[in-house]
Amino acid sequence: MTMLVAIIGGNLQGVEATYLAKKAGWEVLLIDKNPQAAASLMCDRFLPLTVTAKSDPNEILKQVELIIPALENNGALSILKEWSLETGIPLAFDMEAYAISSSKKKSGQIFKEININVPKSWPQCDFPIVVKPDLESGSRGVKSIHNEKELTSNYPINNALNQMVVQEYLEGPSYSLEIIGYPGNYTPLQVTELHMDSDHDCKRVLAPSGLDSTLVIEFEQMAIRVAEHIQLKGLMDVEVI
Repeated sequence: MTMLVAIIGGNLQGVEATYLAKKAGWEVLLIDKNPQAAASLMCDRFLPLTVTAKSDPNEILKQVELIIPALENNGALSILKEWSLETGIPLAFDMEAYAISSSKKKSGQIFKEININVPKSWPQCDFPIVVKPDLESGSRGVKSIHNEKELTSNYPINNALNQMVVQEYLEGPSYSLEIIGYPGNYTPLQVTELHMDSDHDCKRVLAPSGLDSTLVIEFEQMAIRVAEHIQLKGLMDVEVI
């Protein structure tokens, strides 16, 4: 019998999760408050629903064997954790690991600890630089700065800049890799290529990525090292340039 999984969130993360679940041979129930969510065109069943504490997970998740969050809303994630506890359905999400991976500063420190290359930090690098909020995802709040005048104009107060992540600006194709598992047993999934633009942030996800096979292996090994270091229990994605 085909395994039924519930993917919560139908935007780009949901598209990628749905694609990978289908590649694994699973049946997908997608849940999203937007009746026109992008991933709704790819799933087997679609339920337009806002995740709230008043929802009945036993009714919503009938026959579901795994819950996969594809969103970064802390309130919704907390509710999904409660749903998992109430129904006994495993949640492919690790709150402790997320507290680390959702912070660019904490993630950067971990990369350094396990000798993974990261962009140089300002002021140990030249312009252009990129300034990013510590806790936001995607391109929200991200600015590219090309000279000292732009820097002081955008961040006239040093304390404001100290709250941000400031690094050298690197150009190149972006790749993402999902990894799933628990300590001692991790499986890297499909490497995808991310296409960005100023209007949609990540506008397209391509699979297969076309990345050289030797680089795919290197990427997979790097993702496993990160997962082992933070003792991941569930699913996360690692992105590189």
